[in-house]
Amino acid sequence: SPSFMSNSSKQWMDDLNLFTSTFGRENALAVVMDMNSDGEITERIGEPATHYSKRLDLDQERNSYANGDVPESAKNEVLVAAFDRGYLLFVNSTGELKKYNEERKLLFTSQIPKDVKDQIFNYVVSKNKEIQSPGVVFPLEYAKSIEVKNDLTYVFMPKIGIEGNLPESRIIVFDLNGDLKNQYVFTDQTNTSFLYDMAIDDKNMIYLIDIMNARVLSFDPEIEA
Repeated sequence: SPSFMSNSSKQWMDDLNLFTSTFGRENALAVVMDMNSDGEITERIGEPATHYSKRLDLDQERNSYANGDVPESAKNEVLVAAFDRGYLLFVNSTGELKKYNEERKLLFTSQIPKDVKDQIFNYVVSKNKEIQSPGVVFPLEYAKSIEVKNDLTYVFMPKIGIEGNLPESRIIVFDLNGDLKNQYVFTDQTNTSFLYDMAIDDKNMIYLIDIMNARVLSFDPEIEA
């Protein structure tokens, strides 16, 4: 299988077709692979920000962040979600949600809320300024996962550190027109939990995995709304 598969964001579209991010390889941000035909690529989705370079210069990435810039290579890292009428990509270093139709045409680009984005970005800049070791970078990753359920897109953004001024873990909900519909914030003043991943069932019930306490938290947006 291609080398980009190991760390990529993936989703099975059906029994045979896998939608996976590529880090800019294959001249795309993500591809659909037919696993019945040795992983033959049948669709390419999204224009890469820069040509894929095999050798990632981590010092260069860190310096970019420390200077308040997003390195070009990081703009090729996306989370993927497919649905019956197209594809969604979340560009993890810019906080952009991009929707493509079945013909792979970009329909819109939406943004996570600016106040949340700015706080996380400034934190990543300061962390990279502090790093003294060569070959180490504190990457900018706004979200951990995205999921489409019942015509809504859920973007899960866990808290990225324990500092008090950092935004709390949250799930941001967009409709399929790219409009922000809701934002669920999970406060944890004592920093005793670590929300690691999200799952959503067909009734829109949200489950969050707290690996610090080895438990699953359930959350019903209908009740909380």
